[in-house]
Amino acid sequence: MIALDKTDFGNFLVHPLVKPPCNLQFMKDNVFIDPDNGTVMFDALRNDEIWRCTLRRGTKGQRRAQITVTRKSETPDNEDLDKADVEALQKHLGRELSQYFNDIVFELDGCFLTFRDLMLTDKGSAPSVMLKMGIKVTRLPSRNLAF
Repeated sequence: MIALDKTDFGNFLVHPLVKPPCNLQFMKDNVFIDPDNGTVMFDALRNDEIWRCTLRRGTKGQRRAQITVTRKSETPDNEDLDKADVEALQKHLGRELSQYFNDIVFELDGCFLTFRDLMLTDKGSAPSVMLKMGIKVTRLPSRNLAF
C-alpha cells in the first residue's frame, strides 16, 4: 500500500515511468482528493486542451479503477467540435485511461509494481489516496537506483 496526498499524487502522475495513452500529458497541479465522494480529480493536457479526469474505485464486478473525463477547456482550433464529438471523445478517453491505470506496470530495476485497488481517506493531516500495488521481484534493485 502506498499513501499519496495531492502533491504526491501529482508527482506520481508526472513521473517518467507514467506514460498516459491517447496523446495525453498528465498535469501535476490541480489534484483534488475527495474522500467523501470517493474521487481523485486531476487534469491532463491533449492538443492544447485541458481535460478533467476523475478517478474512482470501480463498483463490484467492474475494473478496479474507473476514470471519467470531461473537457475543461478548448482551443480555438477545436471550438468547432460538436457536442456529440466531445461526448464520444470523453467516453473514449475515459475507457482508455481506465484500462491504462488498471494495467499499469512499473519496472523498477527488477521489481515490478502493478495497480490492484485504491481507497481514499481523510485520516491524517490531509486527504490521501491509498494505492494497493502488487509486486513481483525478479531481482533486488541496486542500492544506487533513484526512484
